[in-house]
Amino acid sequence: MSKKIIFTLTFSTIATMLFVAMPVYAQKDDAMARAQFIIRQLNAEKSALQMEKVSLTKEIETLKADLESLKEKSEKTKKKYVKALDNVKGRNEELRKNLMATKKDLRRSDHESSVLKETVAQYDNDLGQCIDHNQEIHQLTVEMVEEGLWSPAKETEPFTQLKRVKIENLAQDYQYKARDLLIDKNTTSLALPQ
Repeated sequence: MSKKIIFTLTFSTIATMLFVAMPVYAQKDDAMARAQFIIRQLNAEKSALQMEKVSLTKEIETLKADLESLKEKSEKTKKKYVKALDNVKGRNEELRKNLMATKKDLRRSDHESSVLKETVAQYDNDLGQCIDHNQEIHQLTVEMVEEGLWSPAKETEPFTQLKRVKIENLAQDYQYKARDLLIDKNTTSLALPQ
């Protein structure tokens, strides 16, 4: 409390006590004793108030120091969380960029995969046509060897038929070669597994 307030309280308390304590008909000594008693009480109250003032002043200083400490801690904590938030934002941005790159790679891979599937399908179709043509050529070769080589040899060969054995061996060799070159449709396929 300020000194003015303490003085005003003290003065008003003394005045009230004197007014109450001194009846109009009282004698001087009695009034003096009462006044001294009141002054002693006021001095005791003044001492108590000064001690309370010192105690409150110390408490205020302690609270101010605590407040400053809390402000510092609050500022440090705020800086720590702001830094953590910045780190999270940076990591989030990095993850977003990685996600975009991954999506782009996925689209490119999907496109490449569809192109490869189309290419393999076309190649498989072409291979199927080749196999069909191969079988037709094989069939023609077998027919040609059996009928083309045998017919003239049977008719023109004399009784000994020496050339017939050679032609027979040659025909068999052609048939074996044609069979070896034949592509099996059931075992040949390039289709990709789904």
